[in-house]
Amino acid sequence: MLKMFAGLFLLSAFFGLSNSATLTTQDEIRAGHFLFSSFQKANGFAPTDESKAIEVYLKKVGDKVARNASRKLPFEFHLDPHPGFRSAVAYPGGIIVVGGGVLALMQHED
Repeated sequence: MLKMFAGLFLLSAFFGLSNSATLTTQDEIRAGHFLFSSFQKANGFAPTDESKAIEVYLKKVGDKVARNASRKLPFEFHLDPHPGFRSAVAYPGGIIVVGGGVLALMQHED
């Protein structure tokens, strides 16, 4: 968690944010990719053939939901395969990470 806050601090310094500044959509997308990449490296997981197949399914379901989103972002859906991660998290710019633990609890996509 500390690494995540450090990443956010670095991003705010990088983009020169203040209380009155706002990110462009492109800046938000870049920030989300940076944070997700940092999260992957910190947690030591990389895509496998199995996780890629699951991500294809997550994208199919997520795209259905995203059609109703008020913001039209290039949504990406990723899997964190750790069985203890029983939730999902959204990063800036439309990056969504679903935990392997929450998928194991699901019986259908609803």
